[in-house]
Amino acid sequence: MDDAQAARSEMAAAQADTTLFPRRFVACMAFLIRVGTTIDDEAKGRKFRAWWKAIAADPLHVYMRDTRHAELKRGESTRTAQHQAALAGQLGFAGSLTATRRPASRAVGPGQVAQNIQREQPTRVPPRVFNVTTSWLFARGAYAGQDVVPLIDQYVAQLVTVLRQAEALTD
Repeated sequence: MDDAQAARSEMAAAQADTTLFPRRFVACMAFLIRVGTTIDDEAKGRKFRAWWKAIAADPLHVYMRDTRHAELKRGESTRTAQHQAALAGQLGFAGSLTATRRPASRAVGPGQVAQNIQREQPTRVPPRVFNVTTSWLFARGAYAGQDVVPLIDQYVAQLVTVLRQAEALTD
């Protein structure tokens, strides 16, 4: 379970990185499902197997297992990035742009009008700063549209409870 929790932490820390997060997500899914696989492999006796069969049928466990299979076995993407940008700082344009007529400094011929456009330099506005946040959502299935990290946190909490129950059954 320690490996699964470490993989979850690494995945959560990589949310802003659209290249790293998918790799960390796949690793996290592998470690999480390995917990269930280990319990299944170590399940001994009719009572223990019946208990595990009921746990393994939980909709969240089934979803996580199917997500892991899609990602690792079939190379399918089961998540999507959602980017939100917020503008920080000033929103307006400071300065002015004016046009005035005045005689040109060069000679002009008969019937020609001399024009010179004079522009005032706008005062500098600090560059617009966008605060971009990235969150990852499950893209399909029963949990489509839900944030990846909080749902995985819910699953980790569920696995901790399951492990405690499994240890109690084997003592």
